[in-house]
Amino acid sequence: MTAKMAIPEQPVNSNSETCHPEITSEILTEEKKQPWVQLISTLIETIETLSDHLNDRVTNTKQIFIAVAWIIAALTSLKLSLAVLNAINTIPFLGLFLEIIGIAYVSWFICRYLLNAAHREDLALQVKSFKEQIFGTTP
Repeated sequence: MTAKMAIPEQPVNSNSETCHPEITSEILTEEKKQPWVQLISTLIETIETLSDHLNDRVTNTKQIFIAVAWIIAALTSLKLSLAVLNAINTIPFLGLFLEIIGIAYVSWFICRYLLNAAHREDLALQVKSFKEQIFGTTP
């Protein structure tokens, strides 16, 4: 005798949570997370935009800071040079001695390079070659 056993069928229920509670809870939590995900992505985009904007600002103002630093360095070196010259002038006869050396050198330079036309041309060639060494050749 072969008896057939009937497998009881599960009733089809319109409520999907009772059939597959794990799947529907994942879907519901994903739907609930959507506003937060959108908020976070908007926040990340805003931070990236702000970072790019600040980076552009820094690169633009970097040149200004460098120029200001050069001006401050030049003024500081000028003040230091004036302080050294003032200290030299307070030493007796040293300032006068250095002035005499300066006058003697200027006199020698005038006699050596500026009185004769040939020497002036030689000086002009030396100045031109010096400028080419410093600034490069000009086209």
